[in-house]
Amino acid sequence: HLNNSVPHIWYRVSLKWKSDHGHPHRVTGVSLPGLPSVIVGSNEHVAWGFTNTHGDWSDLVVLEIEDPNTYRTPNGLKEFERTIERITVKDQADELFEVVSTIWGPVIDEDHRGRPRALIWVAHQADGVNLRTMNFNTAHTVEQLLDIANDAGIPAQNLLVVDRDGHLAWSIAGKIPWRFGFSGQRPTSWSSETRGWNGWLPLAQYPRVVDPAEGRLWSANNRHVSGKSLEIIGDEGYDVGARARQIRDDLRLLHRATPNDMLAIQLDDRALFLNRWRDLLLKLLTPFALRGETRRAELQQFVLKDWDGRASVSSVGYRAVRTFRDVLANMVLNPLTAPCVEVDEQCDISKSRNIEGPLWQLIQERPRHLLNPSYRTWNDQLLKAVDKTIEILMDDKNSLDEITWGTRNAV
Repeated sequence: HLNNSVPHIWYRVSLKWKSDHGHPHRVTGVSLPGLPSVIVGSNEHVAWGFTNTHGDWSDLVVLEIEDPNTYRTPNGLKEFERTIERITVKDQADELFEVVSTIWGPVIDEDHRGRPRALIWVAHQADGVNLRTMNFNTAHTVEQLLDIANDAGIPAQNLLVVDRDGHLAWSIAGKIPWRFGFSGQRPTSWSSETRGWNGWLPLAQYPRVVDPAEGRLWSANNRHVSGKSLEIIGDEGYDVGARARQIRDDLRLLHRATPNDMLAIQLDDRALFLNRWRDLLLKLLTPFALRGETRRAELQQFVLKDWDGRASVSSVGYRAVRTFRDVLANMVLNPLTAPCVEVDEQCDISKSRNIEGPLWQLIQERPRHLLNPSYRTWNDQLLKAVDKTIEILMDDKNSLDEITWGTRNAV
């Protein structure tokens, strides 16, 4: 699911050495630019992998301003720290950028009431970045590797690990802020001693799943836990879970897994998530909707006949359905959030990963009071989404048969 690029970010590597006591070691996997270690791989005792957590690892602190130069803290008034960053620009004069900082972090914006806000972020803290992942090299058990991972200073990751005795586990690799007095869900003032961060979450409180009864674990940027563990991790926008479900279902078909079995799961490009959107698109293209509409009729044929249920390089149908779903999301949701977006562009819910549930409910129930006022009926709006899809796909092309997924999903 990562963007295609050349060169690729992963580089295969195998390291062999002997310890000071003569013990042989070998670690095989892939490296990552910026980290002097095998970031995903196996040391012949344990094997590990990551996906991004999409947890909440930062907070916005609403500043209480006394005057342009000072702000309130639990220890009284403090003066802003101001530094000038010089940015050199090729063939142009240098750009000077003033950074205004607080005890929590840099001032980055203002809220809808004009109050400045500072960003506190894990990566800005002492020990928020360290090289303890290098200790993965010599871990022998799941528990040993979990202890190392929970104390590692890296962007927080879902860690999956298994050892040669058959134990397996999930946990968070990376530092977790230990919040007190608030949940982290909303910006708030930290001017009193009632809320803030109390360093890092104690390792004993880290969420873990060890040796689940099913004997399988999977991860694809999705949410893994609920309840108290979810409160600790937070929600920065989890993946909708379609990939995770496909991986889970593929794993459940395996009683013993070979490398080729696992490769097949990696290469599973079935478009199960889009099946219902394809069905919706075809239902909209009724004989009445096609009357005198040659482009709609052409689209219908590609969605009908050029659909193998996969993200195939040569498929026009797959690309069309995927585009239709994205277009419809914008058309349905943007009018509902327009007042919020006017105040804060980050309120654009159409860019959220969590829209699938409410979006599909709106499409199925079609409540009159939530219809975009630009359209007379929901069916009018849905057909407009079809036409907008064709417009986007065609762009400067002469025929839809040129609009394959391969031409879109290219390096």
